[in-house]
Amino acid sequence: MMKCAIFTGGVIENYSAFSQTDFKDFAIICADAGYLHAKMLGLAVDVAVGDFDTLKAVPDDVDEVLRYEKDKDDTDTMLAVKLALKKGYRHIDIYGALGNRFDHTFANIQVLDFILENNATGRILAENDEISIIKNTSIKIPRRNGYALSVFAFSNLCEGVSITGVKFPAENIEISQSFPIGISNIVTSDFAEIDVKKGKLLIIISKIQSQQ
Repeated sequence: MMKCAIFTGGVIENYSAFSQTDFKDFAIICADAGYLHAKMLGLAVDVAVGDFDTLKAVPDDVDEVLRYEKDKDDTDTMLAVKLALKKGYRHIDIYGALGNRFDHTFANIQVLDFILENNATGRILAENDEISIIKNTSIKIPRRNGYALSVFAFSNLCEGVSITGVKFPAENIEISQSFPIGISNIVTSDFAEIDVKKGKLLIIISKIQSQQ
């Protein structure tokens, strides 16, 4: 499977949370100021894309640069994702997609849905969080000590939801978009298995730092 990592201009505070081995066999695409994150990690950038209003310059050490006007329908992240899909990448990890502004964060979560609807797999990866969306399928989540597993409806209603291998299991239930019943579960087995018969589930793995 062809894989790529997309860097956006959101917050990465701890670069040591990632290593170059995390990006082995990944193409590197940067959306605007995401270029700075890739450089801080010592990565060679394959493509830079965006209006570069945040970076304030067009990178001169990248073979392929696609520059757009500032006034456009797509965010820079969406432009990078569309390019990745066009190039045939079917697994897309997005870094620097959280923090700064919540509207950008939510837009990036919607980008995950766009990736899913285009028959590819996408994740948002941060120092303390991993975010993905599944539809009408099942997935296994390995246990990570010190992390919580949250499952939310990303469509109006998710039917036939089962969650096993966790502190609070569920069997063939419905989850609605208007009630966060799936927050802060704990994986107790080697793997948690999440299954949804109909609908989209937003899955978030977060490091436990404090209780709300």
